Amino acid sequence: RSQRSSRGMNGRACGVCGTWRERSAFSKTQWAKRDGSKCAECTGNPSSCGAGRNESGSRSQGTTQPKEIGACAAPSELGFSARPQMPVPGFDGLTVCSDWPRTKNGLPPNAQSAIFSPLIACSIGPIEHHCSAQEIEAANTWWTNVLPAWPRWVSELQVAGINDHREALIRQAKGQPNALIFKAKGRGSVPHFNGRMQNAMLELAPMVAVEVYACVTVMYSA
Repeated sequence: RSQRSSRGMNGRACGVCGTWRERSAFSKTQWAKRDGSKCAECTGNPSSCGAGRNESGSRSQGTTQPKEIGACAAPSELGFSARPQMPVPGFDGLTVCSDWPRTKNGLPPNAQSAIFSPLIACSIGPIEHHCSAQEIEAANTWWTNVLPAWPRWVSELQVAGINDHREALIRQAKGQPNALIFKAKGRGSVPHFNGRMQNAMLELAPMVAVEVYACVTVMYSA
């Protein structure tokens, strides 16, 4: 009885696909519905992508783990061709893609988890139930076409010791995961790392943080 109760507190079956999913796979609205609540993927939110994968990319065993992503929707098609670039003012040789979706007001969103969290994930490597080594590799390629400095940032964050903070990052994560690749379904996810920790991780390599912040500003405002 206690085992069943604990499991109910931590997750439930989606009312549409029937997949057992953790609490983080449901929005607050859907979770409040209890019976018939829809998981994020069935409501069209890509942020639960990657749930159910272990670090090698294989399906997790055991009924209490979320199933591999893709049970509800086909993975998004990814494009890996070169993207048009534009310079970041004040930084020699630093560029960003010029076709990034703009915001209506021309300003970056208040939160940058959609970019910061994937960069952190690519720096610390595969995360069980979220993204595999193969998905990290694909994400690195995709993001490099968006931000050519991406692999250098990953390398510099690793040298700065970001892996020493891996357990704390994952332990303190909460809320809806982010897609590993921007708005892509079924291509891996990233735990929603604490916002302050995201900034702190980037600032382990101060010049990386400066460049990332500048690039994000240009991507959304140009």
